[in-house]
Amino acid sequence: MQEKPQSINCRGAAHVTPGIEDVTSMSLNFAKERSAIIHSSWLDPRKVRDMTIVGSERMIVYDDVALQDKIKIFDIRVERPPHYDTFAEFHYAYHYGDMYSPTSSRTSR
Repeated sequence: MQEKPQSINCRGAAHVTPGIEDVTSMSLNFAKERSAIIHSSWLDPRKVRDMTIVGSERMIVYDDVALQDKIKIFDIRVERPPHYDTFAEFHYAYHYGDMYSPTSSRTSR
């Protein structure tokens, strides 16, 4: 995001070794109502290293563990109505489009 967060909230828990957090959750808040949530766990049996970036028009999922298709771009978004007078007129517009995976020249580790 090329900027430092305006606020950070982090919590950790030490389930195995006292004083050494093995599960953490972090929330970062940025300007322009942007945010990031980071969860890490040494205890989780699923070894996951992925990142989801939600934009105003598309979503990107990066999966560092995947052998192929590490990057997937989803044409998915939710549009809010520009104006409404009553709750009955308020309807989100859900758009579900295609998914594509650009070719990556990076090889897995």
